[in-house]
Amino acid sequence: MAHPTSTHRQRLQEAAFILRIRENGAAHPVPGHPVAGRDGVFPLPIPPQSIRVNQPTRIGVMDTPYGAVADEQGAAPPQWDIEGQFLLSARSVEGVTLDAYTAQRALEAYIRYYLETNRERARAQQPLLTLEWHDTYQGHSWEVVPLLVPLGQRSNASPLVERWTLKLKGLRPVGPPQAAADTVSGGLEADPEQVIAAFCAEREEVAGA
Repeated sequence: MAHPTSTHRQRLQEAAFILRIRENGAAHPVPGHPVAGRDGVFPLPIPPQSIRVNQPTRIGVMDTPYGAVADEQGAAPPQWDIEGQFLLSARSVEGVTLDAYTAQRALEAYIRYYLETNRERARAQQPLLTLEWHDTYQGHSWEVVPLLVPLGQRSNASPLVERWTLKLKGLRPVGPPQAAADTVSGGLEADPEQVIAAFCAEREEVAGA
């Protein structure tokens, strides 16, 4: 079996999968949330077990008596189907220790907060929050909308852990934080904690506001 190159191995080591809620381009704290309460950043504590990315094309085909005519408008924004499960053993996320149950509830509450807050803001004709998805392994940084709340699912095969599914629809690409981009060329000194720290750079600004 072939071994990964040093570049591939480095990308695997530095991979981070992060959600963050923004307000007018700035950090938006999620009140009372154990992970995102200070800056709106929710890093997945373990990598998803499955990430499927689909990017359909904007092509309409019309049949005519002389053949078919295609109206080609390029590619549509991607959609992500992300699946995973949190480990039973407790892990530290943004300095907070979460077990599988509390991590699952935190993810559900995070997405539900975004959806409910934007519903209330839309009714009040206020600017909406934005949700971003950052996959540093593939280099994806997109503003997205969730297509469902990632409720935990249990089965007889794994009664102690819950499996979650998160579907995200891309709206428009966003730029990754500069520090996150630097880690790709920063050598073996970079690690996921540095990548996550880049997304949390606004934390002190929020605390000092």
